[in-house]
Amino acid sequence: LSTEFTSFYWRFIIFIFIISAITILFINKKVAWSCFIIIMTFGTFFVIFSPVFDALDEPAHYARAQHISEGNLFLKNEEEELAFSKDYQFLTEMTGYNGINRLNPKINFFASDLFSYQHDEDKKIETKIKATRTYGSLVYLPSAMGLKIGQIISKGNLGVMFYLGRFFNLLMYAIMAFWAIKLAGRFDLLVGFFAIQHLPIYISASFNQDAFFYGLSLLILA
Repeated sequence: LSTEFTSFYWRFIIFIFIISAITILFINKKVAWSCFIIIMTFGTFFVIFSPVFDALDEPAHYARAQHISEGNLFLKNEEEELAFSKDYQFLTEMTGYNGINRLNPKINFFASDLFSYQHDEDKKIETKIKATRTYGSLVYLPSAMGLKIGQIISKGNLGVMFYLGRFFNLLMYAIMAFWAIKLAGRFDLLVGFFAIQHLPIYISASFNQDAFFYGLSLLILA
């Protein structure tokens, strides 16, 4: 109800169930690949169907990724250096985000219709991006790459850019989890169990930088 989904999309749900069921049957044989497929399958569902700016602090993390995608590798103190695309302003207004709260119900995938909008190359200074100062640019590179690649291949379609940014963040986590499971040896099932938990997959399927730290934690555990 909070996202205004009025019906289930059975074909998509059945497809995910079948892929997951087949993967689980072979999980003892190829644990790393099985977990990779599970993460990408369920994660892609979250990438698409999680409302815009649904994940914790996603607006700020999106802003940082957009800032980097425009060639600003480092976050500087001068306010004039904090200008980037007005896409951020558009998305925050669309979602009713005011720094703390969002619209209730949230704007879901079908209601937002991001694919009907174009990337705005006009820039605006957004000081809220300073909230991400404690995080290095490295953790945002996958999302920034997704935004930039989406901009190039779609000629600036905002929907393609936004969802590719999320997808690349998810892909980074899936790859890190894959290698963590590979490195875990006889403890691969244990690491795989933690890798396919709901929360890290859901968070990784957004612009949240925690995707990198979840993956790094698995590598350290391995």
